[in-house]
Amino acid sequence: MIHAIGWCDMERWGCVGANWASRHGTTPDLSASAEAEMLIGQPVEYYQRMPIQTRVSLIAMSQALQASRWREMEMGEIGVACAGYEGCEDANLRYFQDYVQAGRFIGLGNLFIYTLATSAAGEAAIALGLNGPTLYAQSHYAPVSALIEQSRQMAVEGEAQGLLALWSDARAAVCFAVGAEAGDGVEEVVEGHWELSPGILVRHLTAKVQEEP
Repeated sequence: MIHAIGWCDMERWGCVGANWASRHGTTPDLSASAEAEMLIGQPVEYYQRMPIQTRVSLIAMSQALQASRWREMEMGEIGVACAGYEGCEDANLRYFQDYVQAGRFIGLGNLFIYTLATSAAGEAAIALGLNGPTLYAQSHYAPVSALIEQSRQMAVEGEAQGLLALWSDARAAVCFAVGAEAGDGVEEVVEGHWELSPGILVRHLTAKVQEEP
């Protein structure tokens, strides 16, 4: 089911794939597009207008995609399912504060782009050239487990060959590459810590892969 995990916050990034093959490092200056693009593996149009949530989400998704090796396998439709609303709440606050201060005509219209719950995942999907469905699936009881199960079900039903399940807030993101087939033991790296906040889960994942020889 889970074939890879990628993550990023303001301090650290990493990924783990089959047989616990992992990479991790210090997050580059997120304001410098060239440094981020080296990690993402390609140029990113409109990077400079992206808020932090979209930037960390894009890096986490790119790391999960690279670790899954789906691109090398020439997998067709790859979709995105996302959960977490702190990032879009922050974007809504910034948009309306700007609207109140600057008014309708000189306000920053670009801020509106990121006010939807699917905004970060959608723009990251476009940047990565994904062509599957994108949806928001938030469960208040067990958001991460429900997100992964929703992604698995969509893959089983043929709505996409694989999905990147993104769990994010305003400053951290974790992405699970989910397919219909059995996973590669990657679930073990989480070890019952599924429902942690994105930021705490990033720290847990980094600590786990650092333990491996």
